[in-house]
Amino acid sequence: MTSSYDYYYTGIPQKETDPDKWKRLPYSNLEKANDASLYVAPRGLRDAVNVALELGLPLLLTGEPGVGKSSLARSLNLELGYQDRDLLHFTVKSETRESELFYSYDTLGRFHAVHRQMDIQAESAKAKDNADPRRFIRYQGLGMAILLAKGRDKIPSRIMTDEDKENFAETRRRAVVLIDEIDKAPRDMPNDFLNEIEKMEFRIPELFIDEPIGLENEIEKRHRPIVIITSNAERELPEAFLRRCLYYHLSMPPFKEDLDKNNNDPNAVSVEAIVASRFNEGEFDGRETLLKEALSLFRFLRIDRDQRLKRKPSLAELLDWLRYLSRSGGATPLTERPDFLISLRATLLKNQGDQDKIESCLESWKPL
Repeated sequence: MTSSYDYYYTGIPQKETDPDKWKRLPYSNLEKANDASLYVAPRGLRDAVNVALELGLPLLLTGEPGVGKSSLARSLNLELGYQDRDLLHFTVKSETRESELFYSYDTLGRFHAVHRQMDIQAESAKAKDNADPRRFIRYQGLGMAILLAKGRDKIPSRIMTDEDKENFAETRRRAVVLIDEIDKAPRDMPNDFLNEIEKMEFRIPELFIDEPIGLENEIEKRHRPIVIITSNAERELPEAFLRRCLYYHLSMPPFKEDLDKNNNDPNAVSVEAIVASRFNEGEFDGRETLLKEALSLFRFLRIDRDQRLKRKPSLAELLDWLRYLSRSGGATPLTERPDFLISLRATLLKNQGDQDKIESCLESWKPL
């Protein structure tokens, strides 16, 4: 393994320690690796996004993990002139409640604050301020998007302190909201989510407020958030949910070789085109053969006509593997690298059975 850094983990008991050894570890810029400006969307996905923008409906994206569903939201967010940190990203979990799509409330923290207030008589005013229930609300996802659409001056004081309002920009903003992995939600939750998204309003019972917080006038409604929902299709979603969304299935992109054989649209986005976009700064200059070998092997594993592999490697895993190959080993042919099988197993083969059988599987692959 060659690198500009001179230290890697050895796994050998150390007699002496070097507190500066971490400075010699390899460093990888993950922000660059996940750069949304390099995302390439197929034509069908671009059209689906534009239909969603025209109709103001949420767009549901399905597809296998690692195919680029979440990255679409980041790409759209960037095209609208926002920073990556501006994307409102909410990941659904098995215990997620519909209210959490808008806000979370620290009940335990509020409980302790109230009890501290009762114990501190000399500083009662300060303690009372610290126990203000508004201080224990954290707006997220659609809740934050609604507040951004309203603008700082229109956020009701009953739901946010003046101190917290100062963190908002003065101008309104139309946010992109990514609701990730909706298929992880409890069975009935997707329909409840859509009800809230359609109404674009929410209530906060913890603040003892009956009236909803939502988009109240035409100006605010023009800043209605753009909602992208993803699903890994681990289970079917309710029909009522599907009926109220726009839908696009993001398939694994084809390989250029298959496009050429089938006389498909020459403008279609291929695996090779995505790789070329991600590695456009000369990472594989002088090592084009290595790149072609890696893509050939990835295609071989994806197709796997004999169905020997239980789990097919994803596009995201291919990019990770190529990022590793671009950083080490020089121009040495793929199969002659001492770390070939090590890196292959670690990045592309996430199943023990597949790792055990990969060497016999590779006997059918013909390197370039």
